[in-house]
Amino acid sequence: MRYSVPHELVAESVWVRFHGDEPIVTAMAAGSAVEVARHLRSTPGSPRIADEHYLDVPRGERTPQATNPAEVQFLAIGPRAAAWLVGAAAVGTRRIRAKMVDAVALAKFHGAADVDRALGTAATVGRFAESDLLSILHHQDEHDRTEPIRPSETHSLQPGTSFRSGFTTP
Repeated sequence: MRYSVPHELVAESVWVRFHGDEPIVTAMAAGSAVEVARHLRSTPGSPRIADEHYLDVPRGERTPQATNPAEVQFLAIGPRAAAWLVGAAAVGTRRIRAKMVDAVALAKFHGAADVDRALGTAATVGRFAESDLLSILHHQDEHDRTEPIRPSETHSLQPGTSFRSGFTTP
């Protein structure tokens, strides 16, 4: 479980204790222990973040920043990759790094534009499971043709009326 603390406490040691359903974060200030944050209890994968714990950037306006070459490659896929990353992190998606590596590999095979579009779709509809991106790519590939597929005149789903030929009318 993750809880935010005021930005002044970055790289400082803090202590957390629970009082009922509230975790209380305590830090040392001026030689004594002081309560610095209080949250509602969280569940694994659902961090509790308080906007006032961050500097000037409102929570909804944060953008991911790459910190290693793998993240640079992922974010280079396109602007929707960042949206996917924000959405996946917001819901506590597991194995995000592995899914980012998979997306980079898919971009090499399917093209960055198609993978970026699929990442945008996944972010919009909240699909962050293991095979969701590949499934969306396949769907896009099958359903986004320039010319629609039209069945021939000999193809029909209508069952026909030949079964009635043995009946007589009174």
